[in-house]
Amino acid sequence: MRYFLISLLLVNSCLTVISSDPAVDSVVVVANMNQSESVKLALHYLEQRKIPEKNLILLEAPDSEEITWSQFIETIYNPLTSTLIEQGWIEALPSELHDSHGRNRFAVIKHNISYLVICRGIPLKISNDTKRLANESTRHLTPEFKTNRCSLEAELSLLAAPTHAITGWIPNPLFKRINPTHLEKQLVIKVARLDGPDLSSAMGLVDKAALAETQGLAGRAYIDRGGKHEIGEKWLENIEVKISSMGYALTLENSKKTFQYNADFKDPALYFGWYSNRVNGPFLRDDFQFPPGAIAVHIHSYSAATLRNANKNWCAPLIAKGVTATLGNVYEPYLEYTHHLDAFFDTLSQNWTLGDAAYYALPTLSWQAVLIGDPLYRPFKITPTGEN
Repeated sequence: MRYFLISLLLVNSCLTVISSDPAVDSVVVVANMNQSESVKLALHYLEQRKIPEKNLILLEAPDSEEITWSQFIETIYNPLTSTLIEQGWIEALPSELHDSHGRNRFAVIKHNISYLVICRGIPLKISNDTKRLANESTRHLTPEFKTNRCSLEAELSLLAAPTHAITGWIPNPLFKRINPTHLEKQLVIKVARLDGPDLSSAMGLVDKAALAETQGLAGRAYIDRGGKHEIGEKWLENIEVKISSMGYALTLENSKKTFQYNADFKDPALYFGWYSNRVNGPFLRDDFQFPPGAIAVHIHSYSAATLRNANKNWCAPLIAKGVTATLGNVYEPYLEYTHHLDAFFDTLSQNWTLGDAAYYALPTLSWQAVLIGDPLYRPFKITPTGEN
């Protein structure tokens, strides 16, 4: 395996062109050195975005999607923080101390990471550990938040922040902050994931983002309303207004049902909807495929419970069908504590990157949300070319 990795890195070094974009140069990519496909995906992303190869970090991580807190701390958190500090991505005062959970303790001065990109093969989520609950005060939490299960990236977002309690959620300092302060930006590392049911679909997240930035996000828009809660309906209503102002042909589904299997669902460059626990409707058709650059989000509590099965939940099936970017949750987030989709799309439409728009729209860290796609992706880098 080590000879394989070295040979891949040598081949990639011949292809790498040094980027002049500070955001690109400060992207850190993390892959599982025990999985050749994870490393291959990471190298493909480096090459496509011209990210310096020194920005790749290889971890010896478990190969399961769900891991325990002990596994997370021992194989991901501690090795990753140590490497980030050694390589200068996080500037911190050195320490050999650990907190009550066994995490490295260090005093952060600042971090120099634009985005931390997690590649397929790195675990997706951390299971609840009832024994660790006893180590923290939970009296201030209502019962539904007395859990320490979370997405991996929601926890990694706080690598440069002071050591925090793992029970419940942490407020995101970047939430709906157009111009966050330097301190607010330093408290958060923006994390995205390149993942999917197979290597090809995960690579497609990279390639289709690059293609859409070159040719524009062409296609039509679809919004599926009629969900369970007023706040989600308001998000979709606001997105409807925004999309209508952008020139995309827009089709609405306003009933309590989702789009039906035989619905006219041509070239969906944009899709936002709810509420079903698993993929359905036109997404199940054998001939269905998203156009390059497509952004699609279906609101559901467990939309990203797995990314390895193309038939389960929502995120994995959407990726298998060629979506370029999506958002999801690995466990129950409760609606107000996941991405606010109208805020996400509003900033994205203003030529924000996918990574910046996702963190602007997310109220909570150390919780359940995941961002899937290239965080550097700007879907509206050039004038939209929606179809009428």
